[in-house]
Amino acid sequence: MQTIKALTQEAIEAGFYNIDVDPSTLVDYSKPTLMEQQKENYECTAEVTAFIRSLEPEGYHCFCGCRDWPHWRQKFHGRRV
Repeated sequence: MQTIKALTQEAIEAGFYNIDVDPSTLVDYSKPTLMEQQKENYECTAEVTAFIRSLEPEGYHCFCGCRDWPHWRQKFHGRRV
């Protein structure tokens, strides 16, 4: 996580304000429910997004491209979460 944060900070300081956050490789399919499988994914996404917000230069807003959890969850309607 520290490496991701350091690279993100470097990008923002260089003027890149469109940051894509995708820790989807952290999904753990050994867990019994979709929510448990995705837990580390959405917690890391939230942590990195909060970090990005803390670095926004005054007068600028960073765009964080993240998985839209409620929309994505609809794809799995009917599955146990």
